Amino acid sequence: MEGLEGLDNPDIGALDEAKEEVEEAIAGEPMGSDKPAKGARQHLGEDVVESFAKRHSLYMLIVAVAAVFIIGIFLRTTMLHFQGFFEPDGFYHYAVMLQAVHNGFAIPLVNKLSGSPTHYPVTEPAGLYYVTLIPYYFLRFAGLSVYDIERGMPVLFGLLDIAATYFIVKRMVNNNYVAVLAMALVAASGGDIARTAALVYRGDGFITIFLLVALLFIFEALRIDDAHDRRKYYYIIAAVAVLGIGTVVWNGAPFTIVVYMLAMLFLVVYGFVKANRALLRDATIMSAALIVTYIIQHIWMSLYFIRGSQAFSSWHFFLFYLPVTIGAALAYYVVEKRNSNAILTLLAGNMKSRIYLFAFAAFVFIAIISAVFYSYLVGIAGGGGLVTAHSTLTKSIQELTPPTYGFLWASFNLELFLAPFTLLFYVLFTGHYSLLPMVGTLIGILLFAAMVLYRKRVFTAKHSDEYFIIILAYFAATMYLQANAVRFNSLVAVPIAILSAMSLYTMGRFVYDRRMVLYNKFKMVNLYYALVFIAVVLIVYYTYLGSSTFAQADGIDQSFLNATVWMRNNTPSNATFLTIWPDGSVIEGWGNRTSLTDSVGGQNGALIAGFADFLFNDSVDTQYLYSVGKPDYILARPYWFTLSGGIAEEGSVNTTGFGLQVMNALPPIYNSTTNTNYYEFISSNIKSLLIMHIAANGTKSIGAYIGAPNGTSYDPINRVLFYNEQSGAFAFSNISDKYVNYTLFVPYISNSSGVSISSGILLGPKLLNSNFFKLVMLCTDASACPYDNRNVTLTPVYVNPDARIYKVTYLNSS
Repeated sequence: MEGLEGLDNPDIGALDEAKEEVEEAIAGEPMGSDKPAKGARQHLGEDVVESFAKRHSLYMLIVAVAAVFIIGIFLRTTMLHFQGFFEPDGFYHYAVMLQAVHNGFAIPLVNKLSGSPTHYPVTEPAGLYYVTLIPYYFLRFAGLSVYDIERGMPVLFGLLDIAATYFIVKRMVNNNYVAVLAMALVAASGGDIARTAALVYRGDGFITIFLLVALLFIFEALRIDDAHDRRKYYYIIAAVAVLGIGTVVWNGAPFTIVVYMLAMLFLVVYGFVKANRALLRDATIMSAALIVTYIIQHIWMSLYFIRGSQAFSSWHFFLFYLPVTIGAALAYYVVEKRNSNAILTLLAGNMKSRIYLFAFAAFVFIAIISAVFYSYLVGIAGGGGLVTAHSTLTKSIQELTPPTYGFLWASFNLELFLAPFTLLFYVLFTGHYSLLPMVGTLIGILLFAAMVLYRKRVFTAKHSDEYFIIILAYFAATMYLQANAVRFNSLVAVPIAILSAMSLYTMGRFVYDRRMVLYNKFKMVNLYYALVFIAVVLIVYYTYLGSSTFAQADGIDQSFLNATVWMRNNTPSNATFLTIWPDGSVIEGWGNRTSLTDSVGGQNGALIAGFADFLFNDSVDTQYLYSVGKPDYILARPYWFTLSGGIAEEGSVNTTGFGLQVMNALPPIYNSTTNTNYYEFISSNIKSLLIMHIAANGTKSIGAYIGAPNGTSYDPINRVLFYNEQSGAFAFSNISDKYVNYTLFVPYISNSSGVSISSGILLGPKLLNSNFFKLVMLCTDASACPYDNRNVTLTPVYVNPDARIYKVTYLNSS
């Protein structure tokens, strides 16, 4: 296929040029030359042309692959100018790794900076830390630190994802063009970048490469038809061993087992319907071999490299393993004996009967297993809280919320419409029946149908149908996870990129095969290339727009890090700090001080509940400070206003009267005639309106109102609290005590173009009397701190726009 054979085939124009040059050179040789005879010289010329074509194709491939890697690196390193890490997890892991370095590179059982006097256990598997510590062990002599390697390691794994994608697709379609295209889509995937960007240190960013390598081994095993070839079984063992090794880098790694089992199930169904004995034999062996993954997982657990239990580490594994393996063996037996057994001939003698038999068996099996193990299946489907929230502690975690269409667009943009069924999963599992997802679903169904109907022209490699089925299983499992929670966008990024590349290639094959009946074959093929190029450029551009605006999560900024540096330099090494759990991890990792109650590594629901009760108490509640071990310092941040709802939910606090409605600001409206600014804030539960008017004589007036999100009427509220996020200054504007007793909290940033307001927070009457408000807003002046009590006093020792550190003085012994 011209061009679409891509980098596998020579450039036709370049071949013609080279051939002409060679023929001219041969024709111009003088008589009596020592060169070969004319016929031999013509043969030599053809060899030269072929050699030139191969070199030309190779150079093109090298340039294309290099360009993809450069794009991948560029999009993953936009946050390197920040200090520290992307989110609290990275700071926590940094603290653990520093302790490991001082402990002979053995991962500690507890993080000595998390909790006091009892320290919380390190629950992440050891492999997550050795991903950095093993390279550090060898590279420390070159001047690299744990900090340097931890920040950059995710980028390396992103590049490994890109490289593995090339080999996966190359094996599927035997076409460099499609393989490089899939690489480019992974390189520019916002979903993959979400976990493989510099500063993002998460186990789900490291696990993808283990699954891709395992799938490559499975592809190689399927490629070998000879059942007596030992290499087939070496590849199978290598695949399941890689999956087993992967369980030591992330507690969520057993999702790879689900992908593997689902792939085997799909292969069994396909092989049974097609009566493919060889495939059913291979699927049976590959299914049975998964026990090796289970054994390796338990070896890690016995060595305490895996802390605690993971999914599929108990008998739940066999609830899925045995049916798939036994089902594969039975399917093989039925197909093998269908012509020699009358009953089997009747039940499975032709494709139609085999489809009916499979449907009946599947129905009976699902009915039985659902009736007996329903609660276990529900728990597994929810991932034990890793997929769907099941407790007050996990319900407030934003990563466990279902994705919005906007989130999916930010993660995959154009690939949403190119990868078949991507938006279908989103519609099914979120019930979001808006126009664009429905249109995307329709496009996906059409693309999938085109791929299936046109597969003989698209999938030209041997066993490509089986490869495609495996990728579909990979996509289905990970897209289910993505449809339930935003945290899994990195897991589904690779199969979405592969299927998107396949869709684009299917379109190209269609155009090429019908080029003779089209208006102008050359223009149509060139138009296809132009459209593909534009699509890739747009994907890279949209991803760059997102990655270039990345900021550290959970309110981590330079001011907060400066506060933790101050505590590291100005407080005793054994000082304990009381704060919320995400900030506790930053204190441990950057401040090298102990977070008293909690951190990422020890999310203790009881401790969170106690601290939440303390914050939302309108009494000083000094007994709480004594009961949790008398913390030496308290760290509070205005950023907590945006987390107030989550803090209350995690602590099961009755927030009646506290307000706590976080709203997004709509673009402001300015009326030049009346010199009035209108700011509207809205959430799913409520909306608010802020009106700021400047009269002709310079007099300023302010009005604030609340109303239903879809309503047109408003009720005035008592006051507005303005907060300058840059300076930390705040000012109350009391409107009238006669109005509804709520306060509109408005954080803002001043810049050269004016005032920027991105959110508003509605505060109820109780919040202004709570310890939360006192710590965050009122106690920055020691002489006016309303918290001082005969049992405890607070003294501000460090204040900046982002953080307040209070020294706690205890006036009684108990």
